[in-house]
Amino acid sequence: MDKFFIIVFAEENNLQYDANGNLVTGDSYYREYNELNQLVRIRNGNVSTGQILEEFTWHPTGERTPISHLLNTLHHFHQKLLA
Repeated sequence: MDKFFIIVFAEENNLQYDANGNLVTGDSYYREYNELNQLVRIRNGNVSTGQILEEFTWHPTGERTPISHLLNTLHHFHQKLLA
């Protein structure tokens, strides 16, 4: 009879939250929030000076939009105005 063993390795994270309960760091990313507790920036690493990986803006309806998407839209609009 064959016996199978399953070995599971778990990585321990030291997750850190701000006073409002927002996840800030501890998983190799650093998150920044606005005054409404909406995610606005994700940085590489566990420090506030890490490279910015993503930035977001928020529409009044609560829809999150990546700023890179917003900048591309503005660029295309500007190009149409110049044409």
